[in-house]
Amino acid sequence: MIKVIGLTGQMGSGKSLAASILKEMGAAVIDADELARQVVAVGQPALSEICAAFGCQYLLPEGELDRQALGALVFADDKARYRLNAITHPRIQEKAQGLIEQYSVKGRELIVLDAALLIGSDFADMLDEIWLITAPAEQIYTRLAWRDSLSREEITARLKTQLPPEAQAAKADLVIVNDSDEQNLREKLIRALTSE
Repeated sequence: MIKVIGLTGQMGSGKSLAASILKEMGAAVIDADELARQVVAVGQPALSEICAAFGCQYLLPEGELDRQALGALVFADDKARYRLNAITHPRIQEKAQGLIEQYSVKGRELIVLDAALLIGSDFADMLDEIWLITAPAEQIYTRLAWRDSLSREEITARLKTQLPPEAQAAKADLVIVNDSDEQNLREKLIRALTSE
């Protein structure tokens, strides 16, 4: 029987690490961030729409999207973020649905959709379960400062654009707390899968 799990969590929670562990365990993993990069690639309609909506100053000299500059705008401006999401999210969801169907036809029993903005989105309609990865706030700040070289203020601004963990937990089928090391997270994921 095919099962589609939506894997979500705040940035810095360890969601991507959990996805890579599940992939090692045999899951077909669909990375929504990778799909987001594909839909705004050079030549894609979304890139032209972004240029029309925000101005072509958000393109790099080679014509690619300047993700860092646009990110700085949308993390500081709710209206800009909603506008960007309206351009990209339907296309990302369409690609994700297509991949789920492909993996299903190939007989993959476990399909994982790794997406930060999962709860409250149309993605939920494609899923059997939602698994939320959480971590203590200080660990999230430490990870993001190290991984993305962000200041505490920048991290706070970005986290504010996502649903708080408590609100996400209320909608999740399973909450996994990533408060230790990779092996500990692996053991929790194994338990979650074997208890199904």
